[in-house]
Amino acid sequence: MTSLYHSNIDEIDVIAPNFKRRLSGVTSTIIQLLPLQASMGLKIAALGPGLPHHLPFIRFRDLWRIWIKPAGSPLRVWHARRNVEMVAGILMRDVLRMPLKLVFTSASQRKHKNFTRFLIEQMDAVIATSAKTARYLTVPNHIILHGIDTRKFVPPIDKAAAKYAVSLDPERYHVGCFGRIRHQKGTDLFVDSMIFAMAKNSKWDAVIAGRATAEHLAFERMLKSRVKEAGLE
Repeated sequence: MTSLYHSNIDEIDVIAPNFKRRLSGVTSTIIQLLPLQASMGLKIAALGPGLPHHLPFIRFRDLWRIWIKPAGSPLRVWHARRNVEMVAGILMRDVLRMPLKLVFTSASQRKHKNFTRFLIEQMDAVIATSAKTARYLTVPNHIILHGIDTRKFVPPIDKAAAKYAVSLDPERYHVGCFGRIRHQKGTDLFVDSMIFAMAKNSKWDAVIAGRATAEHLAFERMLKSRVKEAGLE
C-alpha cells in the first residue's frame, strides 16, 4: 500500500498520538479512523510506535515545529486517548506554550481515578463514545459513537466455509466475546450467561478471543475453572 507519510508537520492540523506499542482497542481505533478522516480532507497524522506505515504519521523529531502555526490555521489539535498522551499534550500546551488545543476521547465505562479525572479536566474538549461512558465523566462532553465499516464487516456468503476456516463446527451455532480478558470488560458475565444458555441448548458453542495480561491471569484461570466445572471446556 502506498504510504501517506507527511514529512512536513506544517501541513498537519490534527495529531493523533499513540504511545503504546502493544496492539490495543485504542490503537485499532486510530488505525481504522485515520485513513477515513484523511480521505474526508482532514489534515491529520499519527505519532508513535506500533502503527502500520500506510497511515499518515509524523516523527517525534518534528514536534518542535508545533511552535510554528500550521498553514492556514491558528493552532493544532492534539487528540489524546490515554493518560500518558494527555500528559504530553498538557506539557506542550502549558509548559512549552505551544499553540495546541487538547481533545480527549473516553471509552471507559468505570469511575476514573483522581489523576485521570484531573487530566481530563485540563482538556479543551472531551468526547465520550457512548451515553454510558459519558455518565462517568465530570466535565462537559460530546457523545460520538464508535462506527462500523459495513463494507468490511458483512456476513459471509458461505457461512459454513467461514466457520470451517477458523476451526469451528459448521453444524453448530456460535456466539463470541472479543477483547481483553478482564473483569472490567464483563468476560465473567459472558461466561456465566453461556453456561446457563448452553445447558438448555446443546447446539450452541461460545468463543472467547482475547489476551489476558499478567494482572488478569488469575481471573482467566477462574473463568476456565467455571467452564470446566460446568462440563463445557
